[in-house]
Amino acid sequence: MNKLATVRAGYGLLQLSPPARAFTQLRNAPGRRVVRILGGRHLAQAAVCAAEPTAAVMTVGVEVDLLHAASMLALAATSRRYRRAALTDAGISMAFAAAGGIAAHRNAPHPPVGQRHGLNP
Repeated sequence: MNKLATVRAGYGLLQLSPPARAFTQLRNAPGRRVVRILGGRHLAQAAVCAAEPTAAVMTVGVEVDLLHAASMLALAATSRRYRRAALTDAGISMAFAAAGGIAAHRNAPHPPVGQRHGLNP
């Protein structure tokens, strides 16, 4: 399993753990359910990215993380109650997106150095 998938799986497991310990802002049942659903999503995404760590799969993961970050920013803009939690989660999602983008670039096929600049060997 690659490092990003390992970190993502750990975060997903943290979200699935008793939320009162890890996510003290979410003391109500709906908030805890959402955190657990997101934890399941992170575990699923970690499993897919570990099983098939291609640039294409990693890029889809980046898109999912960016969509999630956008939804959390929208929640932060509309809810005083969940603003802090939403901004924290948006930041985490953006960090996962950045790391996924780096991983996608590393896993992308690259032409030999001479061909990158239009030179023929």
